[in-house]
Amino acid sequence: MMMMPPTVCMITCALLSCSVNFAAAFVPAPAASTHTMTRHQEASSPATGTALNLASDNEGSGGLFGGLFAGGQNKNAAAADPNWDDPNRGIVLFEIPLEKMKVGGIRIALSLHCIGQQNTPNKGTWLARQCDDGVIEMWFNNPDQSGMFSITLTELTGGKGTIAVERHGPRPSLVYQLQESLQLHKVLDELETLAFGNEEEVEEENRLLVLAESDGIESARGKLPARQEE
Repeated sequence: MMMMPPTVCMITCALLSCSVNFAAAFVPAPAASTHTMTRHQEASSPATGTALNLASDNEGSGGLFGGLFAGGQNKNAAAADPNWDDPNRGIVLFEIPLEKMKVGGIRIALSLHCIGQQNTPNKGTWLARQCDDGVIEMWFNNPDQSGMFSITLTELTGGKGTIAVERHGPRPSLVYQLQESLQLHKVLDELETLAFGNEEEVEEENRLLVLAESDGIESARGKLPARQEE
């Protein structure tokens, strides 16, 4: 058998090694995931600090609150229903105009208030969340997950602003509407305290909010069902 000269052998091995490395360099990388999360999957619960899968991109799979939005029905039927609701569009229950507002302070105060209401009237009745855009949400977690309300703080020019509350969900149950009314009266109580509480100690310029109309909170309260005993 003829033996190759050592020099030829070394060159041949080097060429083979280069061919292997060159081919390996062009092995396709695993495809990046194209999954995108909905707004409600991205936001985290201030109460638990963990991501909550409250909506789903998959038709027919609605996540924790799938019955509320497009995951719980056929999307074509939902689009044809004028009463259909989605997570980013709701029915305005009331809006309070403000002459002055400190958005950060109001948001913290309302967030803490809502967290404190999660187990009212029963444990796990509500789920309080703050979204990435600062909107505060209260999901009706128990017993029927049929609705939620959101609190949106909007800062306008000149330090003015608004506080708007919206209801979300295509067919909120009577149980939900009763508990929602109780919660919103408490939210208005909290805003009233921020606007008028400790008048002797807190000057108007240092308050978190100043109403544009002196009866703004009572006007909003008048748009809710009469307050019921819990």
